Amino acid sequence: MRFIHYLTVCAVCLTIASPLLLPAHAAVTPARGIAVLASSIGSDFTPEDLARSVRQGNFSLVVVDWAWITYHWERTDFRAVNRFLELMSADNVSIAAMYRPRFLSNPTVATQTDKDGKLKTDHEEICYSDQAACQWGISWGEKILAKCPNIKEIIIYNPMNECHCPKCTAASTKGAHTAVMGFLSNAKSAWRAKRPDVKLGVVYMPYIDFWKAGLDIIDVAHPFLCIREEIDPAKEVTNIQAVRSIVKDKMGPCLGKITWEEGAKVSINKLKTFDEAAIKGGISYFFWTYETLFHSSLYDPAAVAQSLASTKIAQNTNPTGSTDKPDETQLKAAETLLDQVIHAEHGAPQFAAINEAVRKIKEMDVESRSAILSLARARMNDKSFDVGLRWPFCYVISRSGDEEGVSDLIQLLLQDESQVMRSVAAEALGGLRNNPAAREAMLQSAGKETNPQVREVLNRYLGQAMPSPGASSKPAIAVGVEELAPSGPPEPPAGPARPVAKPLSWPFPGDSKAQNIFNNYQTATDEYIHCGLDFLHPAGTPVTAVSPGYVSVIWSREPHTGDFFIVTPKKGGDRGWCYTHLDPKTFTFKEGDFIQQGQLLGKLVLFSPNEKQSMDHLHLHYVSFTKEVSGQVSLNSLIDPLYFFDWKDTKPPSFRPLWFVAEGTTKQFQADSSGIVAVNGKVDILAAITDTAYDGQQSFLGVPVVMFSISDGRHTMQKLVIDHRGNVGDSKQTKLLYLSREEARALANPASFFPYYQVLRVTKTDGDGKITPQDAGECWDTTALDSTGKPLWPDGKYSVNVYAWDISGNRGVAGAIVQVKNGPGTD
Repeated sequence: MRFIHYLTVCAVCLTIASPLLLPAHAAVTPARGIAVLASSIGSDFTPEDLARSVRQGNFSLVVVDWAWITYHWERTDFRAVNRFLELMSADNVSIAAMYRPRFLSNPTVATQTDKDGKLKTDHEEICYSDQAACQWGISWGEKILAKCPNIKEIIIYNPMNECHCPKCTAASTKGAHTAVMGFLSNAKSAWRAKRPDVKLGVVYMPYIDFWKAGLDIIDVAHPFLCIREEIDPAKEVTNIQAVRSIVKDKMGPCLGKITWEEGAKVSINKLKTFDEAAIKGGISYFFWTYETLFHSSLYDPAAVAQSLASTKIAQNTNPTGSTDKPDETQLKAAETLLDQVIHAEHGAPQFAAINEAVRKIKEMDVESRSAILSLARARMNDKSFDVGLRWPFCYVISRSGDEEGVSDLIQLLLQDESQVMRSVAAEALGGLRNNPAAREAMLQSAGKETNPQVREVLNRYLGQAMPSPGASSKPAIAVGVEELAPSGPPEPPAGPARPVAKPLSWPFPGDSKAQNIFNNYQTATDEYIHCGLDFLHPAGTPVTAVSPGYVSVIWSREPHTGDFFIVTPKKGGDRGWCYTHLDPKTFTFKEGDFIQQGQLLGKLVLFSPNEKQSMDHLHLHYVSFTKEVSGQVSLNSLIDPLYFFDWKDTKPPSFRPLWFVAEGTTKQFQADSSGIVAVNGKVDILAAITDTAYDGQQSFLGVPVVMFSISDGRHTMQKLVIDHRGNVGDSKQTKLLYLSREEARALANPASFFPYYQVLRVTKTDGDGKITPQDAGECWDTTALDSTGKPLWPDGKYSVNVYAWDISGNRGVAGAIVQVKNGPGTD
């Protein structure tokens, strides 16, 4: 939905078609370029979409970056890269390739050593004095020239020599950069033997001694323009101008390195200041990278475009194969149709216009329908518009059956300041009352809504289920108490290592929020633990491959709701990505086919093929599998899929206050006048836990790790309740640990649907992190005795804390001080 807004970002376009080399005296406006990861072309973006972004951004230089070349090379779709380079050449955009001669892991030639003679583990860059290592580093440039005929320049990225081996130490006596310059000279000779016109470019810090040393070797200088919050842009430009005074007409665009780290994110104002300083100083530069600025959740592409003031970026870049991106004709038709809705006379004529618009939307193809509904959602949510221009689109969303718009309507109902918008959102959701999320949101609203107009609408649809105002007031959020355990709070066991060095592409366009993840890997239902991710999107939405591989299994039968197929990294492999709920009529492959990352796989099938509203979605998980002779396929989920993706989650899990109940029941021990609960006998602790990744997320997320701690400062019991970051074990063993949905709602607020709390009987654990039948006999037995016959839990006060961690390591805690009171006459 955000790309519709981005397309309205207006900017004064630069009319530049500058060459790669920009002499210091050239009377042209400084130019901008962009670097893009080679492995993203053809996987995250089609060549055509990326070329459109370059044109609309008026970028005059494109650098295809192999970065960690040992990682990205094997993941590069060279057919897509060359198609993109052909498009750039046709547009007279300067082209360069860039890499750094280093290993991601497992080096095969000599790498740099520290002062103690030990191999440096940071970056694992080659030793520039070792002949075999240098030849390895040079060979990558030769491979690029062989694979990509349109490349005119190869840039070596930041060739730092911090090696202390005897050869490098001896070379440094002749000059600090002697070894590196020898490598660069040999690289240029080797590359020109392959292609005489190729240029050697170098990215390096604006250190005068380096550029002086390379003056007769380097063809194009690309000093770093370090874009960081703490750096003074004016000083940075002055440093680069000093380099330009040395290299003169060899000066090329600087590398504008903008951080991809969450904690070091550059503010938009700072970015604008850097850009203005560069323009004022006559400095051309290219951003590193396109993915960071325009295809991640770290930076807002619209804000970036505005900050540059002279760049208009194509914000509707879609992954390869996706067919639901609107073109200009579709957008214009969408705007015309929706304008007819808001310009109709109020009353019956306006509803006639709404109904006519809905009729036309339902007759549209998927791409056009997606375009117009995206625009309708954008207008409905835009608070800069008058309410009278917003509310009609609530009906357009509802009556068109736009499942993607349900969460928007829920947000309007629960949070919008306008009673008109809340009442219309209630009416629109009432039309979707067979959708469980819509109904539960109406219940939640009814419990807190006091406006008569809104309540009248809610009452019409909820009837006797309508709660009184205040019945669903926001539940109290529990916090921990002082941890009396001498060892302090428990720490969870180490989780699995991230299985990929670079996050995979999402199956739908946009960042992590745009995926609309509704259920995650740990969500427990009444019958099983959900071992996958559910991406909530309407039937007919295209799905793209998150990773390359071979189609090893296609399981299809009537009805097609449960159809799935598995893509394995290796041909004939027994583990890989399992995609479920796609329509087999739309499959673009057969068993044995190779799938490219980002390739269109097919479209979502209608999940409930009846007249009721369905929760259409993609179910995705990473599995091992066996295929019997009979054809039956057995699946076993291996790891939380979020480990593979760029998942943004900064919100910790949260709790309701803990309940203390008689073991195996929901009968609660009561608190005294001071609020302290007195317990005795065998006790279970109930913890209601919820989690979201970002504000406003409408989801059913479970948490993967839960632990509890009970202590009086002398005796402590700390146990791991669950650890479901990897294999969850028997996914159907839920009743031992989780209360059923009805039991949980009887304890929690019945009118509160979002956030959704799962209630765990945390004391039902033997401490191994898996739910097994052996856990059934576990509880907090306050009458237990030690080996000498003395009480393990003598009467007194104890701290009880329950801890939960989400997949990103954010921790939440709830706690209470309780009184064990077993003996007669105990205070």
